[in-house]
Amino acid sequence: MSGATVLEGVEGFGQNRILLKENPWRIANDQEMIVEIVDTKEKIDTFLASIEPMLQDAIVTLECAHGVHYRSKGKGES
Repeated sequence: MSGATVLEGVEGFGQNRILLKENPWRIANDQEMIVEIVDTKEKIDTFLASIEPMLQDAIVTLECAHGVHYRSKGKGES
């Protein structure tokens, strides 16, 4: 993958409309999270096909994004 970000959910609604809150005693499989992946459609489709057997009670959304990359200037550049 060209890039990925994982965000842990502190609180959210599960698919069964149950409010899931952060709890140190909660079973790890019940944790809400968001995984954002940046890459080509083909690579994302291949990745999804490989993890699909592991997904249970998951929602996958696919969005097209346009990225803009800003870089800081090095020494001597104007």
